Amino acid sequence: MRSRHGWSCLAALAVVTGCSTTGSGTGAPPGPGAPQPPARTAEVRGPEVPSGPVAGLDLGQALALAGRIHPTLAELEAQVEEARGRAEQAGLFPNPDAVYRMESAPFEGKTTREAEHVAGATFHVPLWTRLSSAERAGLLDAQRLERELAARRLEIGRDVRTAFAAALHLSKVVEVRGSAVEAARSAADLTRGRVAAGDALPQDAGRAEMEAIRAETDLSESRSRLREALVELAVRIGSSGLSIESVSGDVEAAIDLPALEALAAAIDRSPAMEAARAGTAVEEARLEVARDERIPDVDLDLFYRRRGADESDTFDVGVKIPLPAFDRNQGEIRAAHAAVRAAQARERRVAEELAGRLSNAHARLAGALERSRVFRQDLLPRSKSVLDAAETRYRAGDMTLAEILPIRRERFSIEIDYLEALREVLAARAELSPFLDAPTP
Repeated sequence: MRSRHGWSCLAALAVVTGCSTTGSGTGAPPGPGAPQPPARTAEVRGPEVPSGPVAGLDLGQALALAGRIHPTLAELEAQVEEARGRAEQAGLFPNPDAVYRMESAPFEGKTTREAEHVAGATFHVPLWTRLSSAERAGLLDAQRLERELAARRLEIGRDVRTAFAAALHLSKVVEVRGSAVEAARSAADLTRGRVAAGDALPQDAGRAEMEAIRAETDLSESRSRLREALVELAVRIGSSGLSIESVSGDVEAAIDLPALEALAAAIDRSPAMEAARAGTAVEEARLEVARDERIPDVDLDLFYRRRGADESDTFDVGVKIPLPAFDRNQGEIRAAHAAVRAAQARERRVAEELAGRLSNAHARLAGALERSRVFRQDLLPRSKSVLDAAETRYRAGDMTLAEILPIRRERFSIEIDYLEALREVLAARAELSPFLDAPTP
């Protein structure tokens, strides 16, 4: 019987701590027959990106693609999940410590049999509401990150809209430049025919050919700028390796000027504003955690003792209470108070920045809409009428090449300026998109 003293203590220890260690996932490494954890892959795989060239990409497709493959959104989604995991961990009760000791063991004789064997566990008991406060702070932090994810999604949408507007504008500029090249080549052919017929001077043919070369140079430059804009659009979507061949859309899409008052009301419910308010709530919850941590955890000891000398069974019960004589967590509380004030100031700053961005974007859109209206209703019709009349006179021989060339240049210049005004409209609409696309209450 006496040889079983040590085994009895170990059995008691297993009974006391068994419920707390079951399923914990810690301890000795798994044996040869146990399932092994998956090996870490060397390559980090992202979302599926179109492998071939993308032609005719419209704005809706660009926004949807950015929402699916943009790495910033994937990073924030992972951070939200990380915060949820930390919140879950913060609310868990601490694990007990298993203890086994052999006490009063003699150096001579039957050491193990004559010693006292102690087995048991130490339980760490959090007092007050520290666990619930820590879990609440973690959940609020996860909500803050969710709001930041929504705000970042709108910002990425704004950037995609702006880049798409630039690419669509340049694609239309390329079309206008192509028309200018065709017109210049046709004029050069007509002038060479007149020179051959003796109705024009040879230098007129040279001037017409120079005009055609100039138009081709402008077209080449616009095509180069378009390629750069398509690359920039791919970057804004979230993949520099995305090959965009062309974009499609209506550059003259009807865009109204929304009321500034209605948009100002959207500031308060915008994800950026909600994220700022959530940040303040997180810091206030962390302040509560710091206050709860002023009261230290209590350690509860529960031990079974087997006396080897007289073979008696006893138990020990103990409580350890730290005395907060010097450390009352006053430094963390002071830091948490400062963090709350900083979060409140950040909340006010975000509100001011959103209001300023809204006012600037609204004024920009109003100006761009007015400029495009002037071009569409006045300059474009008049320039077309003037050019048509000049072309008729030139073909009839009533106007020289030197007289018609400036009129042609002015017409194409007005078309390019009109497209620029439309690009400004689309870019200003993109700046307003975080407010226009904000969730309704």
